[in-house]
Amino acid sequence: MENLNKEIVETVERLAALIKADPRYDTVMKTQAAYSADSEIGKLLTEYNVQQAALAEACKGEQDAQLAESIRRRLGELYNQVVENPVYLAYKEASDEYNAFYQAVSQELEFALNGKSGCTHDCSTCSGCH
Repeated sequence: MENLNKEIVETVERLAALIKADPRYDTVMKTQAAYSADSEIGKLLTEYNVQQAALAEACKGEQDAQLAESIRRRLGELYNQVVENPVYLAYKEASDEYNAFYQAVSQELEFALNGKSGCTHDCSTCSGCH
């Protein structure tokens, strides 16, 4: 990057290594891979996408209300099956934990740059004010 000096690039690389060394990073990567590889979730998502396209098509021109409602019900069923799947739940939990961690790192950087804490007044998003 021509806009960054070598010291900044090296410091960012060290920060990235520290972030990757945190167990939350490893957990989110593993659960994301499991989610992506899960054939049941893959089938559900494929059908969900097909149903979404069918609903869009059913809503064009003259609507068949019963067909559209039937597709909406099926979409709800598919959605529930995905979000209740243990593989999805593990990924969601790991992702939420990693995102909170990453946000805390970003807030620390912002504080170091401009002295503003970026406090959300939700102590679960950081390690505390004191």
